[in-house]
Amino acid sequence: MLTDEEEDRKRLKKLKIGFIKVRGKCTNYALTFGLLEIFNLIIVISNGLLIEMFLQGKFHDFGYRLMVYWNNYDLALDPMDSIFPKVAKCKFHKHGMGGAIQSHDALCVLPLNYVNEKIYLFLWIILIPLTFVSTLAVLYRFLLITCPWLRFYAMRKPSPKIMRQCKRLVWKLSYSDWFILHLMSKNIAEDLYDNLLEEIFKEDDFTSLSKIC
Repeated sequence: MLTDEEEDRKRLKKLKIGFIKVRGKCTNYALTFGLLEIFNLIIVISNGLLIEMFLQGKFHDFGYRLMVYWNNYDLALDPMDSIFPKVAKCKFHKHGMGGAIQSHDALCVLPLNYVNEKIYLFLWIILIPLTFVSTLAVLYRFLLITCPWLRFYAMRKPSPKIMRQCKRLVWKLSYSDWFILHLMSKNIAEDLYDNLLEEIFKEDDFTSLSKIC
């Protein structure tokens, strides 16, 4: 039966072998991850633009105009009523006493618009911050790809005794290799993570410092 120390060494060996095996082979995977974040931003913006077109340019500031209305009931028009009217003029056609078709003007109640206005208010609340967060995510990913020094601060912090080694390691690893190591660090214990960094640092065949991916 293996002791805890022997089990940790066995795990460390497997992690090191696994990392060395995939090193330099995950460029497409790492870049695809960034492309999917860009694709996510495009989807969010496209949804917002489609709703903007559907509501004839009244969606982008829908929530803001609603807050202005709530603060000034007597001075502003309810934006919900202007976009989703609850009462509308209707024209009914029916046969009269002589058999001819007669038209009658009436007011129709549109109860479904009470639901529609709440749905689009919820979409406005979701899409506005989602667009902001998605843009920051794409910018953050771009900086990680182009700025090796930023990767050190983005990854899980090692123990102080190997801090300098970790910085040198991050500079020497390509972005795709760093990305795999970053994902691995999220799923292993802290002491095992430190030992893995030390073992990887002992390897002398890192990619060039000038290589990004």
